[in-house]
Amino acid sequence: MPNAEFFHVIRNIVIGFHLTWVIILILGCAVALWAKRWRPFQAVIVASTLASWGLFRACPLTMLEENLARWGGGNAAGLKHGFLAHYLAQWFGASPPAMVMGVGTALIAILTATLFALWLAEKTLRPVLAKIGK
Repeated sequence: MPNAEFFHVIRNIVIGFHLTWVIILILGCAVALWAKRWRPFQAVIVASTLASWGLFRACPLTMLEENLARWGGGNAAGLKHGFLAHYLAQWFGASPPAMVMGVGTALIAILTATLFALWLAEKTLRPVLAKIGK
């Protein structure tokens, strides 16, 4: 079995990936407002995130971090409240309530679904309307 340092390094890599994923989820909505080409990618990112949460009943990256912490002899108790809540509290001394996190997640999903629907409608309706107009 690998030593504790190995699990610590792997956990840090997972944390970096997790943080990057969260940033892409949040900033991707802003990018999708202006860059229509980004909308399908943002939709896939959000859909895969929501699907994995539904499948595992929790974030699989948070679950992986918890296990890596345990296997490395560390404390994973704080992760029970979620990745963002845990690291915002650890790095800044405070984190938003769970309700705020839930509403934020819902808003990201709704905004992404709306932008994707607009993108899809434009892609599918434009050729139809062009044929009708001829």
